[in-house]
Amino acid sequence: MLPRPWVSKSSLALGCCCAALAAIWLWVLPAIGNRESLRRQIEFNRARGLNADAMFYTELEAMPAIRREMTTLLQDHPDAFWRVSGSSDGPPVNDR
Repeated sequence: MLPRPWVSKSSLALGCCCAALAAIWLWVLPAIGNRESLRRQIEFNRARGLNADAMFYTELEAMPAIRREMTTLLQDHPDAFWRVSGSSDGPPVNDR
């Protein structure tokens, strides 16, 4: 029986995938984030209270105003959005 090589094909593939992800995370994404067009968009969103670092959209300072606006929209136009059948949240399902 031949001895197994120290590095198997699967561990080599895993190492290549990890290296690719690290390169994207540490080099490609920061380079994209430093582009002027993206910087303008980030500042545009921050000026409106949208924080890209928020874990959940409910953590955003702008969320209460957005929820009020959506509630008003749904009251004025109950068929504007669909929802999953059986859900008790929101207006009745429009089964056309």
